[in-house]
Amino acid sequence: MDLIDLQGISGVFRWGPAMQAFLKDKSKEDIVALAPQGIDEPSWLTAIAIKILETKFADENELWQLLAEKADKFLDKCEKKEDGLKKAAEVVNSIA
Repeated sequence: MDLIDLQGISGVFRWGPAMQAFLKDKSKEDIVALAPQGIDEPSWLTAIAIKILETKFADENELWQLLAEKADKFLDKCEKKEDGLKKAAEVVNSIA
């Protein structure tokens, strides 16, 4: 699960080949362009990563649950957190 290597100490996820692979090799620019208005890039990529974990690794949640909680705490700083998570779920479900 190389995706977890993309998480920083603060809980934020950054772009990398592992995330791109789950998103059918879409470019970072393509994915960032799908972010709802008012969501910054780090928060958007973190929301996308959470939804990839929940969607693709649902049966292995004991491996990533604490990482997702840390990411969720990072997103608590985002004013549009719920909008971002909802849109991220739509994007992941339509692409991945």
